[in-house]
Amino acid sequence: MDEVQQNLIKPKNIGWKILFWVYMILSIMDYSKGFDSIWKFIDLVVLIPALVGLYGFCWSKKILEKIFWKFFFFVAIVWNTVYFFVAIQPKVAAADLPQWSVIFGYVFWLLLIIPLFTVLYVYAFRVGKMFPFIRVQRNINDSVSGQSAYLNLQADSKNCVLSDSDKIWNVASNVAFILAVSSVFSVIVYLNKISEGLLAKIYLIIIIILAFIFFALGQLIKKKNKLALEVAIAILIILILENLVTLILFRMPLMIWPLILKFVFLIYLVRPLDSVQRKITEIKTKKLNKKSNAQ
Repeated sequence: MDEVQQNLIKPKNIGWKILFWVYMILSIMDYSKGFDSIWKFIDLVVLIPALVGLYGFCWSKKILEKIFWKFFFFVAIVWNTVYFFVAIQPKVAAADLPQWSVIFGYVFWLLLIIPLFTVLYVYAFRVGKMFPFIRVQRNINDSVSGQSAYLNLQADSKNCVLSDSDKIWNVASNVAFILAVSSVFSVIVYLNKISEGLLAKIYLIIIIILAFIFFALGQLIKKKNKLALEVAIAILIILILENLVTLILFRMPLMIWPLILKFVFLIYLVRPLDSVQRKITEIKTKKLNKKSNAQ
């Protein structure tokens, strides 16, 4: 058990969490200016999963399956390379900036992008050390003795596998946080229509306050505060209805993506996270035990 605990990656460093919020603030500042091309909109679509992955890494949360993050890691690398040549470099060339300013800008861009790729790589390819339950399943498949596999599962499950009740609270907390992110990005569409003036600033302030409310609700949910859970679900439903009304009345195509995001995480909230995996593990363990007893 000590060896298992030593091998786990526990990204508790406050620096990574600060980096996450830096990305959030810079993204809000950048995309609130509007979309000057289709490239920038595609970049936003790629950025959202990247921020979700960074959040999962910083707070040690398993979000989606590792096959998704492996695929997304390479997609992110390819897209950022393409985006640099089709969007960033032409703008820099057209701006006619001093050479030192261009070099400084490129270095700053690399300092931001390299840590993000590093996190996505660890989250995608070293997920077994971050979430030991996955490694326990692998041990069961590779073990010769069903009894030893069963003991490994029992030993690790005490520290690694949450009860159904705890999982519900943790997932609800995750959803509250994702809604915080979603609420910030949802206002971008409005800011594209109203890019200047006092109203745009008021929109931005309100949505940031809403994001922090969601984040605070997530922290309360972690402590199993039932009122916070009920409030978070109620606000989630209100936001979904608000997006539906906006989509129907104003027919804004760009409003589809925050709506889909909220629906996806609503499904993520109600579905049993690890119940299927645990059932499969139990079946495999029983089969291995039968083989061991037969021998």
